[in-house]
Amino acid sequence: MKFGHLLIMCAAATATVLVAGCGKDKSGGMEPTISVVDVSLDRISATLDIGEKTTLLAVVTPDEATDKSVVWSSDDPSVASVDESGEVTALTVGTATITATTNDGGKTAGCLVTVVNSANLDDFGTLSIPASNIFDVHNATEWSDAVAAIDGGGNDNNYIINIVEDLSLPGTNAFTFGAATGIRVSIRGERTIGLSSVGNLLIGVYADQTVILREVNLEGLTDNDSPLVFIQGGEFIMRSGNVLNNRGGGVYVNYGGSFTMTGGEISGNGANSYGGGVYVGACDFAKTGPSIIYGNTFSIHVPGDKNNTVISAAGGKGHAVFVYDSNKYRDATAGEGDDMSWNTGAGTWTGFEN
Repeated sequence: MKFGHLLIMCAAATATVLVAGCGKDKSGGMEPTISVVDVSLDRISATLDIGEKTTLLAVVTPDEATDKSVVWSSDDPSVASVDESGEVTALTVGTATITATTNDGGKTAGCLVTVVNSANLDDFGTLSIPASNIFDVHNATEWSDAVAAIDGGGNDNNYIINIVEDLSLPGTNAFTFGAATGIRVSIRGERTIGLSSVGNLLIGVYADQTVILREVNLEGLTDNDSPLVFIQGGEFIMRSGNVLNNRGGGVYVNYGGSFTMTGGEISGNGANSYGGGVYVGACDFAKTGPSIIYGNTFSIHVPGDKNNTVISAAGGKGHAVFVYDSNKYRDATAGEGDDMSWNTGAGTWTGFEN
């Protein structure tokens, strides 16, 4: 009997050795470890705008693998970063490969992430701007250097000026980028460019030039008799940002110039001989598309979602001051969704309330 008892004990000990390192199944028995064979991602490429996020999904096979965990990595985290759950964040223009690596077996799968700046497509019709045509501006000297490079860079080129720090500039009494033709300059950044000298402009746009404002605040002086932006034959596009607090008016559009405002605000500007928010000469002015000015017939459309806050004169009255010749003025208040216009030929006003 003792012998038989010993046999049973030995068999149990032997069984324990044979299944070492295995887990138990649902019935309490032992089951073997199932190794990872492969890993793939739910996509092999992705295109993201700066600041955009997306989450990649790693698919580990076989589905019954014991350890299906992965480690995420980016070969260029300055372009696109990834966290432990596979969420990718686009940071700067460029490409980065996001890789999932299995903890079991070191199997890998990658996704090529291309980061673009959609603002470039809006402003230039292309995503690609040469690095030599992009200027990061921290101070007045770097602003002057960027302006000189654009002025001397030839015709038909695209440029970006990133305003990195607030600037105080003396301004100019001429056209900012000289006489270069066919150029498009996008000025960007959540910063303020302030005018430091009276009698000057901050931005002067010449014939066949386009200057685009994104997020930047242009701020004037309470004793400055010149407008902040002067457009003659060129085009000024205001996508966002502000034109603020200048006695000489905000935007002066003259001699075939064009002003398109799709966002931002013009406010706190004086109503002297250059008008208040916008002075209109022989030009085109488009506010979010539907209202265009031709010659001396001009109109402005106030979109319903802005409710009279887009353009206002000094004192926050919620109106625009229009000047239709050198010494006649009209304070205009538009209702929600209204068109406002003055026709010099007919001598009539349409859509205005005093």
